[in-house]
Amino acid sequence: MAMAKAKLISLSFADKCRNILCANWEAHLNTIKADIKGSKGEIYTSRVHYMVERGTTYLIVPEDDRHTINIVIDERGSLSVCSPIPGRLTTLLRSLGKLPPRIAMTGDVLFMKRSRSEGLLSLLDQGSSYNILKFEIGSCVYIDSLGSSHKVELDNFEPPKADLLLPFSARIIDGINRSDPRRRALIFFCFEYFNVTATDALLLSIDHHGFDVLAKVPEKAVLLDVPRQYVWREFRFSFKEAAKDIEDFCRMLVELEEEALQSMKSYSGL
Repeated sequence: MAMAKAKLISLSFADKCRNILCANWEAHLNTIKADIKGSKGEIYTSRVHYMVERGTTYLIVPEDDRHTINIVIDERGSLSVCSPIPGRLTTLLRSLGKLPPRIAMTGDVLFMKRSRSEGLLSLLDQGSSYNILKFEIGSCVYIDSLGSSHKVELDNFEPPKADLLLPFSARIIDGINRSDPRRRALIFFCFEYFNVTATDALLLSIDHHGFDVLAKVPEKAVLLDVPRQYVWREFRFSFKEAAKDIEDFCRMLVELEEEALQSMKSYSGL
């Protein structure tokens, strides 16, 4: 069986942070504005690219970016990374007053030794000029879609390693959400595993242990003389074993569909 029906695997906040950091490659970097007279106390923000290698986060910053001046005076900085939310999912979350889950990290933004920096720069476009900066994490907070903050102890936070699934999560989510048959399968999952009748469903996020679905379902309390009201709720589906890569994830998803279909046939007589 593809799904652990009796025991759903709930991800820790540390796991969620690691998944977001692994799934994205863009972040917002904040440093304190400074000049030759010292720190001004104002915050400068820009979007930067990043990569994680051997558990260390490296920032890819254009040479002429203000950050490279700021950190000469004050190395303190913060980094914000959002969960990749593609396609119509972004519009839906906004209409519900929700934001993509994200992580906020504070720490020090440091220049690197020239030899190490040049080694990483060799992986980039040779026609562009960048600085590779090292981000040393001092604190980490997970912020959910409702804006609630959850502090993550660094002792429990293991930086992501090379991953064969999460960097492709946005494409997988968008592909499934654009497919009517796949979305009908998500609706069927909600009925089969949670006994709720959804009128619509979208894939919200994926990870090695399963996936989350955002489904439009009727509210529990329904009066006879009041039109039925619908709300969007999140449902978690867990695999019995971890998916190692895209192929594994897709295989387990197909197995889950087949399992749900066989279950329906067993009690419907089809």
